[in-house]
Amino acid sequence: MIRDMLGLVSAAAFLAACAPPPPPGAPALAQPSLVSVGLRGSQICGPFTTQVDGTFAFVCVPFPTTIASGWELNPDWTTDAQGKLRANKAAIVTLTTTSLAAIEVTYRASPTAAWVMRQVSTGQYAVPPTISQRAVEVSAVDDGTTKTWSIRIRTELCRDVTPLEFRALGTGRPPSTPLLVTLLRAPSTDRCADSGDGPILGSTTGVASPPPTSPQSCPGGAPKQQVILCLQCPKNAPQGLWDAESDEVCSAAAYLAQRRNEKPTCDVWQVATVEACIFP
Repeated sequence: MIRDMLGLVSAAAFLAACAPPPPPGAPALAQPSLVSVGLRGSQICGPFTTQVDGTFAFVCVPFPTTIASGWELNPDWTTDAQGKLRANKAAIVTLTTTSLAAIEVTYRASPTAAWVMRQVSTGQYAVPPTISQRAVEVSAVDDGTTKTWSIRIRTELCRDVTPLEFRALGTGRPPSTPLLVTLLRAPSTDRCADSGDGPILGSTTGVASPPPTSPQSCPGGAPKQQVILCLQCPKNAPQGLWDAESDEVCSAAAYLAQRRNEKPTCDVWQVATVEACIFP
């Protein structure tokens, strides 16, 4: 039950609903410590200029660390084992907290705007969710002293900057200072036009909107159904460039209509399996 709830609401909301407020003067939880970031690309050491969000600067220090870090996704496209081109979207953030802590993952759109990502279990969906779906994949192992987290982030080609904050949460203690991890892309003249990603959360190139609220069940108490969609972006792209995504929804037809509206430069349709979309 707890895992299912965390797939729909943030860990922060769950803890806030179930735990009393920390007593005055209670020390904050220890800041999460970054162990590694796995991605196709490299860590950024020094200045880095993006297309629309200006220049960032990072220092590189030994791991584990609590220092803010930046990571470049590069190249934009890679070739998989089947020889098909795939968009370079994923990063796996490994970090540690104290035992029994929960983790909160926040997309920081601006100093005054942020969205807490909902958390889904690793492998819960046929296709891992993206940042635009306000969700990340999370798994953890607790040895009784340290809790090690693996958090899979899927961003989009049209997103130059993905600024993330990771906070440790727990009962009876204030949240920790955030650990800052930023995913970036180098400037490109045509990447965004062909990606079909649509509006970007909090970016100067898109319209920021609050995350949708998801009921834990559908009208009448019916369970949600997992729907897999195939996206052809742009509409004339060959099958090797198609992508797939999945989510749990009440109405497959309504979800399909929503995604078509959000991605006007793409053809979007429902498929039974990921393979039906990605492989010829």
